[in-house]
Amino acid sequence: MKLNSDRLIIVPFQQSDKMDWFRIDSNPLVRKFLPGKLPTRQQAYDYIDKSIKSYSSNGFGRYAVRSRQNGNLIGMCGFLMEDYGIDFGYRYLPKYWGKGIGFEAARTVLDFGFTAIGDENIFALTLVSNVASVRIIEKLDFSFVEKVSFESHDNVLKYVIQRPSHSR
Repeated sequence: MKLNSDRLIIVPFQQSDKMDWFRIDSNPLVRKFLPGKLPTRQQAYDYIDKSIKSYSSNGFGRYAVRSRQNGNLIGMCGFLMEDYGIDFGYRYLPKYWGKGIGFEAARTVLDFGFTAIGDENIFALTLVSNVASVRIIEKLDFSFVEKVSFESHDNVLKYVIQRPSHSR
C-alpha cells in the first residue's frame, strides 16, 4: 500500500522507522493532547510493532506520513482496533502544524480506509482543548457522538463517521 497526495507519501511503517518515530512521539508538543507521560524509546518502538502487526491481522494500521519533498517521516495517520471499534488517529511534527498537512493526510488515509476496512463505522477521539484536531475531524465529516472519559482525561470528544454508501 502506498498513498500519494500533493505533498505527502503515506506508507506502512517499517522497522527502520522506529528511531524517527521515537523522535516524533517523544516530542512534548506532539504529546500535549495525549494521555500519559512521554513514551520511552521501547514504548515508541512497541507502537510501530503494533501497527506492523495490525497490517497483517486487521488489514490496516497506523501509517508513516512522509514529506513528498524529501521523504522524511513527519508523522503518522491511520487506524487501530480498539475496544470501542476502529480508531482513526494522527500525529505530526509541530513544524508541520497549521499548514493543512493534517487534513491532507487524514483525507487521503480515510478515503483508503473506507475501501480497505469492512466496518461501517470509524471513530475518532480528541480532547475538547485540541481545537486543531476537532477542526480536522469535523472537516472530514465525522459526527459528534458523546463526551467521554478516556484514560486520564475527562473532556474527550468521541466522533464517528460511517462508510459512504458508494464505498459499500
